[in-house]
Amino acid sequence: MKPHLNPLNSVGQREALRAIVPRRRGLFQFIVAGLSAAILGGVAPTVEAQGWPSRPLQLVVPFPAGGPPDILARTLAEFLTRELGQPVVVNNRAGADTIIGTDAVAKAPRDGYTMVVLGDSGIINSASGRKLPYDLKADLIPVSMILSGPQVVLVAQNSRFKTLGDLVSYAKANPGKVSFGSSGSATAIRISTEIFNAAAGIDTLHVPYKGVTPALNDMIGGQVDYVITGMSVAVRSIQGGKVRGLAVNARGRVAQLPDVPTALEQGVDVDTQGWYGLFMTAGSPVQAVDRMHAALTRAAQDATVLATMNKLGGSPAVMKRETFSAFVDTELNRIAALMKRLNIKID
Repeated sequence: MKPHLNPLNSVGQREALRAIVPRRRGLFQFIVAGLSAAILGGVAPTVEAQGWPSRPLQLVVPFPAGGPPDILARTLAEFLTRELGQPVVVNNRAGADTIIGTDAVAKAPRDGYTMVVLGDSGIINSASGRKLPYDLKADLIPVSMILSGPQVVLVAQNSRFKTLGDLVSYAKANPGKVSFGSSGSATAIRISTEIFNAAAGIDTLHVPYKGVTPALNDMIGGQVDYVITGMSVAVRSIQGGKVRGLAVNARGRVAQLPDVPTALEQGVDVDTQGWYGLFMTAGSPVQAVDRMHAALTRAAQDATVLATMNKLGGSPAVMKRETFSAFVDTELNRIAALMKRLNIKID
């Protein structure tokens, strides 16, 4: 019986193969090169993926430090470090409305070691039609939503609008005379408010600011009539005593604001949610993506992670990968259509 020969095992075995086919040296070199490429291109990544993660991972946060997405990411990184057995390092890459950080992940090695926390602002960038250095759908893999939380309609404590019905009735009777503040012309708050306005059947004046805080300050000062923002900001503002919540834009009341009725209870059928999800670089090994999804599922049951989500005014929203991917596609189409209809452009 002839011995089994592997041309990559040893010099002696390679010489033995040459002896068997002495006149086919070119063919031999072709076979060796082909097998080497197959091993390097196929087997090695599989072995690497099976041992994933074998080194530290990077979690990019395309927002400044200290804000809700940063707080969520750092809490999540601590859990994932324990869960995966490798350090998960948070890297804040803020700037250009999340584009800088997102682009860094889109162009990272496709090995499953780089991920990013994105929310509705990332969807708006891609839905806007603006020229981006990356393609969200082609360059990133949606792993799962992490957290979601409803948005709240706020007015100043001394506002003449005591209920959502007061605001809607006056705005319908006086088109363009009621104003709302937002964190910018093409931001999640602007988009959410326009969705609310459409559901309520009102036409109000948009006043953009460089951030939600100056918008709230001007609302308290009487320069704008209402602001719609996320739960974390809304709860803090209401607790401060100068702001009242007229409605929660959700299907049911929320524990953080039990006395604030939903918009649906008051005749406005709207559900606007702020959310954050995890994306990995496209081309990441499927084993790595699946294990990350499983880790996020367990994170949604961790007491520390849940406490952070509650503090941020949200709740765990982990979903199947295909469900989250379909959600992203739907939001891209929905927001693109809304921005086109309202002629919302990003400068």
